[in-house]
Amino acid sequence: MVTITPKSAAIILGKSKTFTAKINGITSTQVSWTLSGNKSKKTKITTTGKLTVGSDEKATTLTVKAVSKADKTKSATATVKIAAKENSKFTSGNFTYIITNGKTNGSGTVTLTGIVKGKKVTTLTVPATVKCQSISYKVTAVGDKAFDQNKRLKKAVIGSNVTKIGKNAFRDCTSLTEVTVGNKVTKILSGAFLRCKSLKKITIGTGLKEIGTHAFCMDKALRTMTIKSTKLTKVGNHLMNATNNLKIKVPAAKVSDYKKLFANKAQGKNVKVIK
Repeated sequence: MVTITPKSAAIILGKSKTFTAKINGITSTQVSWTLSGNKSKKTKITTTGKLTVGSDEKATTLTVKAVSKADKTKSATATVKIAAKENSKFTSGNFTYIITNGKTNGSGTVTLTGIVKGKKVTTLTVPATVKCQSISYKVTAVGDKAFDQNKRLKKAVIGSNVTKIGKNAFRDCTSLTEVTVGNKVTKILSGAFLRCKSLKKITIGTGLKEIGTHAFCMDKALRTMTIKSTKLTKVGNHLMNATNNLKIKVPAAKVSDYKKLFANKAQGKNVKVIK
C-alpha cells in the first residue's frame, strides 16, 4: 500500500512543496513521482517529490502521483490547489479584491477594492470570506476609494471580518441611505462617508477605536448614529461639518467621555450625544 503526505496541499504561484511517500507504512524513496493537470512547463516535480509551481501556471488544481517501483499496481495521489500571490487582484461575484496576506491555511486576507465594471449594485454586503482559485480568504478591509462616487449604492453592510474602512471609501455615494458596520471594525478613516447626502442612519459595532477627519462631513440627512463601542478614543477634526440635527447614541457608561470626544469637531447644529 502506498500513501502520500500531505494528501492535499495549497501552493502559491512560484513556490515549492515536498511530498513524501510511504509503502506499507514505512517512508520510502522507492517510488516514481508524476504530475498531471499542469499547464506551465515551469511546473515540475522532482524524483524526490519536490513540486515547484511555475509563476505562470494557469491551472487551479494539480494531481501528484506516487507509484511503487517494486509493484506498479500500487500508487497514491495527492491534490494540490494553486494559490495566487500576495497583491494579486481578482473578482468574486460583483466585486474586486486584492490579496493582502497570501497564507493558504484560511488565515489569508483580502481587501475589497470596488465593483466590477458594468455591474449595477444597490445593496452591498461585504462577505466574511471570499475564494480565489479555491483558496478561502478573510475580507478584512474596504479599500481607499472602493465605492467613491458610486451613485447607485443605497445600503451597505460591512462584513464580520472587516477591521478598517479606508479613506474616501464611500465618498459622494449620494444614494446611500443606511450603513451597518461590523463589530471588528476598529478604524473608519478620513472621508470614508464624506458628502453622502442621503445617508440617514449608521450603526457602528463594538470594536471602533478611531474615526478620521471629514468621515461624516456634509452628510446633511444623517439623523441617527449608533456607536456600540466603548473603545473609541480618537475622533478627527471637521468630522461632521454641515451635519445637523444628529443624535449620536452611545453606551450609557460612555456618554460623558464621548461628549468631550466629539466636542469642537466642527459638527453642525443640534448634534447631541445620548445613551
